[in-house]
Amino acid sequence: MPFAWSTTCQCRTGRAAHRAVCEFVWKLCSALVAALLLLVGTTVSAADIRVGTGSKVFSIAWLEGFSYKPAGQSQRWVGPNGELVIVTSASPRLDLPATSVAEAVEKHGAFATSQLPSLAAANGKVIRPLTKEQVSSGATLYSTATQSRQMLKEYFYLQFFLVSPHADVALITVEGYGQAEIAFERFRPLLDSANWSTTDPGAFTDRVADKAQTTPSDESGFTERVAGLLRKEVGDAPVVVASPLTIRVGELQANLDRIFAFCKRNADKCEPEVDRYVKATAQVLRERLAPPTREAVRVVLRSEQYVQAAQSSVGGSGAEIQPRQFVGGLVALPVLDSPRALRMLGPKDNEQLGLSAQEVYELGRSNLARELKPLMDVAKAAGRGQIGRLVGDSFHPSRLLFVDSWAPLAQAQGGTLIVAVPATDAVLYIGEDSALAIDALRALVMDVMARAPNRLSSVLLRWRESGWEVVR
Repeated sequence: MPFAWSTTCQCRTGRAAHRAVCEFVWKLCSALVAALLLLVGTTVSAADIRVGTGSKVFSIAWLEGFSYKPAGQSQRWVGPNGELVIVTSASPRLDLPATSVAEAVEKHGAFATSQLPSLAAANGKVIRPLTKEQVSSGATLYSTATQSRQMLKEYFYLQFFLVSPHADVALITVEGYGQAEIAFERFRPLLDSANWSTTDPGAFTDRVADKAQTTPSDESGFTERVAGLLRKEVGDAPVVVASPLTIRVGELQANLDRIFAFCKRNADKCEPEVDRYVKATAQVLRERLAPPTREAVRVVLRSEQYVQAAQSSVGGSGAEIQPRQFVGGLVALPVLDSPRALRMLGPKDNEQLGLSAQEVYELGRSNLARELKPLMDVAKAAGRGQIGRLVGDSFHPSRLLFVDSWAPLAQAQGGTLIVAVPATDAVLYIGEDSALAIDALRALVMDVMARAPNRLSSVLLRWRESGWEVVR
């Protein structure tokens, strides 16, 4: 046999989805002859999931409070509320021919479309059918969400299957007690941080000198070390140490508290983590410094509290944002859409675009209207006792800006439509006007806001042909 498997992927992971991935990988490796995939050990931190995959390390910036709890051959993490996360990941050899990589990527996609739906259905009622999208790293993400009951309680089961352009694969399943939709909203954004980093020393010949240095264990020395790496990575942008564990990189402020704490706990894994942090910070800076383009202008909804915090962070003048009052404590903000994040647009951006503030706002609305699918293509009428959901898209709340577009949904619900935007990527709605239905919607809104890292507003809005009005 031209390659060896670690015990991590000998198809004894306990979950059918992970066994299926192991079996699929085994067959694919045999078919390609080139020893395509190899799984090895796992390393972890409190807020980071890391799985070694032979030539690479797969990692995700995860939520705080999850601890590594291996069981048999499974790589498992358990959350503070009993959530169970199981991860299986694999990577090809670095010298795999391009034709073999392309073939593997195609086969991974075929596996996802043929196997994940049935695996989701085997765990209960599928409430989010298989969805395919691209995350910021360039990897393709396939996902499902399933709702069931265990021990007389609602239970969710989520599948996230990532395929990188280089034929790396990772299956992450998350399960626990609660609503699947809410859990999906909580965990799906984490997949945007997923990446595979090379562990082969030959791939880092340009950083040998840096890697040879030992990262200081004191705050001041650690800060200076990271600042030096950032200066090499960002080029001409000014990098200034503001205080221990705080660095200003151009217009950005880099806080090193979490990564310093990680390095104190995991000295042997510190350098790769610092390298990843430096790269991510530099990429964010490059995106922020890139000149705005008219095609990337959008409009998002945020709360008045968000605006106040943003204004305070830029000296109280609010010079870097351009809020417009909307309704119920919500404001509309023009932004620049980039692969990794949304950037607020300010007066300087208006000048670069050659547009007035009003024209920038109208351009953002126009771009959104052209990009968004018709509402009835993504929303289903909510029946009696039901709460409709639009989740997983940063521009779902922005749909409220287009009042007329909600008319078909209101008509489908007998003329009644009450909505809420508890998170920046979620809209909840009902088609009933009873006190019981409204109370149920408020309760779900508060539950989402208690869990979501990107909370938005607890206000309920009633649709009228003339516009939205606050539900008291």
